[in-house]
Amino acid sequence: MVERDSRRFFSKDQRSILYDRAEGRCQGCSTALTDGWHADHKIPWAAGGPTYGFDPRPVQWEVEALEPAELQRLVLAAIAPYVDRDVLARQVAREEGQRRALTDFLDGWDAAGGEAPS
Repeated sequence: MVERDSRRFFSKDQRSILYDRAEGRCQGCSTALTDGWHADHKIPWAAGGPTYGFDPRPVQWEVEALEPAELQRLVLAAIAPYVDRDVLARQVAREEGQRRALTDFLDGWDAAGGEAPS
């Protein structure tokens, strides 16, 4: 059994230290960090990645500062080998059809003045 840190999220102090350590730059793509930047566990928290780990030696750090787009890119790259593209395409098409049907229904609802369309 993996002994793990019970804290899931980073404190304001930890985020401030991480921001300073990253010199205000995304550690994945090197762009300037924006207000929505993420303090990301290098080892996912769900897999036992710790929230602590603010050792001053950079190699020892367990977290990194990432822009949302970079975090999304890393997650998508990690799951890509496990995604069945045909199943995903069918699901996306099904959801688009549901969205169109809902839009058509709501348009009919609005045209009927909020009454059930006939």
